[in-house]
Amino acid sequence: PDAVNLTSAGSILDDATDATVINASVATLNAANAIGASGANNQLDTTLATLNAAAASGGVFVGETDAITLNTVTAGGATNDVVITNAAADITLVSVSAPDLVDITSAVGSIVDDNANATVIAGTTAVLTAGAGIGVAGANGQIDTTVGTLTASAANGSVFIGETDAITLLDVNAAGGGNDVTVTNAAGNMTVVSVTAPDQANLTATVGSILD
Repeated sequence: PDAVNLTSAGSILDDATDATVINASVATLNAANAIGASGANNQLDTTLATLNAAAASGGVFVGETDAITLNTVTAGGATNDVVITNAAADITLVSVSAPDLVDITSAVGSIVDDNANATVIAGTTAVLTAGAGIGVAGANGQIDTTVGTLTASAANGSVFIGETDAITLLDVNAAGGGNDVTVTNAAGNMTVVSVTAPDQANLTATVGSILD
């Protein structure tokens, strides 16, 4: 399959059946309100390689079956969220933004960056959960963020984050032998609540302070 393009003057909603999916190489979804809804049966079920989604005044809720690239995914309107989960393989992040929460879960795979530092996760809060790792070592491999608060959990891998400004590390943890947490921000302060790694925790506030 090639492309699916859906545009709604209202919302794009799921049929509450996880077995029925949008199946295509690329899906481009545009809604005046929301795309999917919260809850496992209400998210929009997909089998895609690449997702573009824009909800002008609502959240974006997607449940993917396997590997996916989030090319441009945007929620609009105050307090709305982007919530993406996949059941297998990796999630590659290009540009994801929400006024409130960005919640990305790769159940058994990794959350990886597009190797372009100019494309970021933007939101008040980001929650990143991976069965393997989150980002990879190196300036272009880290997950690029512009968020106020970060929660990140890598069940069997390291966590690498590059933040543009001030950030609070609410709960950032890596698991698995020899794995690290590495967080760098380019401006502002870094406030540390909880950071855990089996090997190294590397925190760099380039021009600001590291605070408790």
